[in-house]
Order: sequence, then C-alpha cells, then structure tokens
Amino acid sequence: SCITCSSGKYSTLASTSCTNCPSGRYITDDASTPSLHASLSACLNCDAGKYANDLTIASSCITCSSGKYSTLASTSCTNCPSGRYITDDASTPSLHASLSACLNCDAGKYANDLTIASSCITCSS
Repeated sequence: SCITCSSGKYSTLASTSCTNCPSGRYITDDASTPSLHASLSACLNCDAGKYANDLTIASSCITCSSGKYSTLASTSCTNCPSGRYITDDASTPSLHASLSACLNCDAGKYANDLTIASSCITCSS
C-alpha cells in the first residue's frame, strides 16, 4: 500500500517519495488525509507576518519576532528600516504583515540597523 506524506510534504501521482513544500509554504496535515498532500498546490502560502524556510519543518509557519515583518509566502522576516519599530514579539502575525506595520519612532527617539527595532531609543542630550 502507499504511504501518506507527513506534514510539510507532498507527492504527485506514482511518486516514490514525498517532496518538501517549498520555502514560504506549508501543509499542516500529518499523514492522515492523502488528498491534502496530492500536489504542490496542496502547500499553502504562509500568511503575511509569518514565514517558513528550509530550516523549518513546513508543517506551519512561524510569526516574525519584534522589529521584523514579512509579506505573503515569505521565506524569512525583514528588519524594520532605521527609524521604525514593531514591539510585538511573535504573538500576533497581523502586527508583522507589511512594511507599514513598522511604526515610526517619535521625535527625539531613534532606531537604527544596530538595534533590534522592538522599540525606539531616546536621544541623549
């Protein structure tokens, strides 16, 4: 008999093995429903604010950490640009869903490429 692929993998007709979903995509089902592993299109895109890459098991996507954002089907998260930040630390994907999720630092504060932009730093006098 045939073996159903595990989470994060799919196979096509007459395959001899399962193939990993590509980076930025996933399958949550863990070998219980063959039709959920039947083609590359079974691999779902990671939502904006989440990612999956070759180092993660593509059974789910990971929410970006503070100071980072991602778009649909991302393979990694991108740092907020200088002067912007995100405080949420991987709990709410929608708070990491685009560049516009990176909030501007208030006047008198800054964030640069050397800091993890989870907050802004007050300028010294």
